[in-house]
Amino acid sequence: MSEPEDLILEGAHFATRHARALWRRHARAPASSGVPLAHIRTRLELFVSALFTTPIPICAIEPHAPATWLSRLASGRRRARHDSALCATDGQRVYLPGVLDVEGNDENTLAMYRLLAVEQSARIVRQSHAFARLRSEQTRDLFQLADAAIVDRWIVLNAPGLVEILASARSAALAERDTPRRRQQTDPV
Repeated sequence: MSEPEDLILEGAHFATRHARALWRRHARAPASSGVPLAHIRTRLELFVSALFTTPIPICAIEPHAPATWLSRLASGRRRARHDSALCATDGQRVYLPGVLDVEGNDENTLAMYRLLAVEQSARIVRQSHAFARLRSEQTRDLFQLADAAIVDRWIVLNAPGLVEILASARSAALAERDTPRRRQQTDPV
């Protein structure tokens, strides 16, 4: 015969399981759109591994912590929309957003995932993470700009199927960019 504590625990577990099932059955589906990385991670890993002839693992990047009420009040602005498309590498793995949505179109979203995976994989192969050890911030920035240009050129030459999404990503980044010099050129005097 079971102990009374075991019976209570089993009953609580049974009730919890059924309450969760009932909640899921009647709850609304989440409104988030986009393609989860978990659904295409294996395909991306195979793609970059074939392209670079070395296995490169792909993981989901941790999202930014939500801004607190006080930080939003102090800064007076919200975060940029492109924060969801941030990606990174630690020199061994590629980190991509857990969910990505490009213009509500799954085909464009898959192409963007491929582009981000190839860009970061090229940085792993080139060992670009070594730039982080440079002491001068200005020198580090110049090396990272040169590295970005080299990676883009590599993509144009070796992955021509990604050229269209690369051009689209570049033009979107330029459209979001708002520098004082650019404003002076466009403002009539």
